[in-house]
Amino acid sequence: MQQSLKIIYFIIALFVISSVFLFWKSDQGLNPDYQKDWWVISFQDAKNADLSFAIENHSANNNFSWEIISEKETLQKSDIAVARGEKKNIKIDLGNLKNKVLVRVSDGKKSQEIYKNLEE
Repeated sequence: MQQSLKIIYFIIALFVISSVFLFWKSDQGLNPDYQKDWWVISFQDAKNADLSFAIENHSANNNFSWEIISEKETLQKSDIAVARGEKKNIKIDLGNLKNKVLVRVSDGKKSQEIYKNLEE
């Protein structure tokens, strides 16, 4: 009887330890900043003509440059600092545009683009 209690306690302890370890690993995998290096851009409202966009940073690089392009002409450009784990909204007000407008963001190594077709 004593031997079977030891085996039961050992199995329970093994179950508890392995459960704690698996929950810990799962939390690490779901954390967007843990050992990951990515960033993304998106329009704040994709359905209307507003060109305001956001940069969400989960990379080690904090410095980004962005530009608004329409018909191969740069309409507006700037640099912005976005800390790791932060999301910054950039308000754009360029008036009445009627063409395809491209938003290009670069971190110095990679570049991402999003666009809106503002034709009516």
